Amino acid sequence: MASGASDEWVAGVAPLPPTVLTDLRQVWNPEGTNPGPAQNEFRHRNVVHHRPRAPPRRRFNILAEQPVDIEAMVFQAPEVRIRNDSQNVHDSTVMAGTNVALQKLADKGYSTDGDTKATVVEMINASSLDSVGKEKALRVLRSLGSDEHSRYGLSEQDALALVCARIADPVNTDNRAVLSDMLAQNLADNVVDGMIMCSSGKINRLTQTLQVLDADQTLVDIKPKWAVREEIADNASKVRDDVLGSLTDEERKGYDDDTDSTAAGRMRDALTQQCRKSYVEAGILSEEQLEAELSPFLTEF
Repeated sequence: MASGASDEWVAGVAPLPPTVLTDLRQVWNPEGTNPGPAQNEFRHRNVVHHRPRAPPRRRFNILAEQPVDIEAMVFQAPEVRIRNDSQNVHDSTVMAGTNVALQKLADKGYSTDGDTKATVVEMINASSLDSVGKEKALRVLRSLGSDEHSRYGLSEQDALALVCARIADPVNTDNRAVLSDMLAQNLADNVVDGMIMCSSGKINRLTQTLQVLDADQTLVDIKPKWAVREEIADNASKVRDDVLGSLTDEERKGYDDDTDSTAAGRMRDALTQQCRKSYVEAGILSEEQLEAELSPFLTEF
């Protein structure tokens, strides 16, 4: 290594004065050995504490012996797209909710036979999407496959057929137009950063078409885990208020002083019962998953 590069690297900034560099070389490593206590003390006193700070964003490359602007390197690097889970399609409760909704549709006897794509093309063309959105929706429609999804037990095309059959059901006569428009929008939403989402994402978005807008608003209830936790927190607060409101003054004092666990037990039982009905019986969470989600709330009662 050239002496100039070595001088600059040791100080971390512009070269030190010759006298300081001479002392530094003599104390730091005169025999080519590892630094000892005296050498470390010199470095601590003269290099770490008394040298000026290096300019921001400048790093020195020992091999190249040249300063490198890291920020410039980052912005000049090729862009890499990472297909994350921004729409929560791989969230366990989202997948469970989608599975429950699809099973409900199948239980109603809707057929997955036949080709529904021509009908969906008409929905897309009549939708409120702009030309770019319509092209995205058509692109996703063309991509829907016939392979069975390992989690849902049906294909992307089957999911589309079930949703379309539900939209065509007489119960949705009054809101068929808005459901058709939502289906077109959800198809287009499957294109993220120019890439079509995975199979789980496509099936999830297709099923969500019916959420809230269907004549039966309980038919599809898909929510990510963070939303489930917020619901549990809200329910926990309500349960606590309800139980406290029913206590006598003596019982309330026992609860506040932590000398009577009766009220806390009532709170735990009420919240557990509510959540078991809302999430376990509905197929959103397993019993073990519910226990894990409830634990921090139950211990706070």
